[in-house]
Amino acid sequence: WLHVFSTRLLTCLHVDGNRGRKAMQRMGLLERFRGSLIHDCLGAYFAFTLCRHFLCNAHLQRELIYLHEQMDQPWAGKMIDLLLEAKQLRESTKSPPGTDDCVLDEGVIQSIRNRYSDIVLEGLEMNPEPPPPPPGKRGKIKRSKALNLLIRLEDRYEEIMGYFEYGHVPYDNNQAERDLRMMKVREKICLRPSPLRSGCGSFRSEGHAKAFCDLRSVIASARKQSLPMLETLTALIRSPRQLGDRLAKAEGT
Repeated sequence: WLHVFSTRLLTCLHVDGNRGRKAMQRMGLLERFRGSLIHDCLGAYFAFTLCRHFLCNAHLQRELIYLHEQMDQPWAGKMIDLLLEAKQLRESTKSPPGTDDCVLDEGVIQSIRNRYSDIVLEGLEMNPEPPPPPPGKRGKIKRSKALNLLIRLEDRYEEIMGYFEYGHVPYDNNQAERDLRMMKVREKICLRPSPLRSGCGSFRSEGHAKAFCDLRSVIASARKQSLPMLETLTALIRSPRQLGDRLAKAEGT
């Protein structure tokens, strides 16, 4: 698994055999992070309690589109419209940088909240809890995808609508997606069949993969901070700890 922790000025890529909490702990950053963490609602993220959690609405939109277009759930289309309308409203009235002050009219805010609740209730009426299992059958009946998503929408309003309620929270985690893009391109190159030999471009070992991720993390962070690349790589060879401190200092960490 390839993990990414990304800010406006820093990138950290970490390759691990696991996807969950242990891999995130080995990354060495999330346990100390105190800012706003935007993610896809994987349960392991919520184990880190020093930060505030918000959910990526690009991921949520894809789920809603599937329910609306493939499973004939009209409430999902209404929720997509609401999310995008709230995003436009927030972008049209930006809060002062570095504050949570909301400059939207309170009536507009309450209207969005009420519509959000109404859409969730409409969806829950269409997708009730499954009946209990018949006598003698053990376990619970599996919930539908629509019901699972509706429960998430009901329970995690603040995490989903954080971009609307607060001025500093982004709508999605596209920053991390952009930082992963080059690695995905390289993965496709590694997996593409070669007419000359198999495994062309592969890392050959986990150690090589980790070294490549470390190098890409430094290069991506340096580019974000507009640092000269040759000087950065020279500093990496001479004193990696000093370079790391310099890169981290730009973020104020």
